[in-house]
Amino acid sequence: MPVIAGIESKVDYLNDLKVDVVWLSPFYPSPMKDFGYDISDYRNVDQVYGTLDDIRSLVSKLHDLGMSNFTEEPVHTALGLICH
Repeated sequence: MPVIAGIESKVDYLNDLKVDVVWLSPFYPSPMKDFGYDISDYRNVDQVYGTLDDIRSLVSKLHDLGMSNFTEEPVHTALGLICH
């Protein structure tokens, strides 16, 4: 089972525990030279973790239960620095 689908399968349990926020580490495609923090595509999901549909489904289920999600997004990518 992909990681994201596995997390989604536990959302009801987390909700029963009164968890209100789920913190997700980067799940984007990455060359993995920096443990996944060297993101190469912010608009996609690394196949190791699942698919875009998986993350959409997880976020939808979290929100349906009144839970929030926080996705960690570093300010650098494998392509260079992003200036905001």
